[in-house]
Amino acid sequence: MALNIKNAEVDRLARRAAELRETGITEAVQAALERDVVLLEEEREKQTRDFLAKVRKAQARIAAAPVLDPRPADEIMDELNDDVLDGR
Repeated sequence: MALNIKNAEVDRLARRAAELRETGITEAVQAALERDVVLLEEEREKQTRDFLAKVRKAQARIAAAPVLDPRPADEIMDELNDDVLDGR
């Protein structure tokens, strides 16, 4: 399978990387892409961990909140719907 580089700067970088690595262009591009994929996966995992930490913190705050009405949610919603329909 061929990779056709149509950007002169990308071509220059690929050739320079190959020269510095003392490999062919294909190997240099592969190594760069593998590094990039690892870094991107690590960043995505970090973002996921950070997001889940925020969710857990919010869940803890909600769980610690006092129960203002012990009735089941559907009972409360039925009452609210009745109030709306009755115009209260």
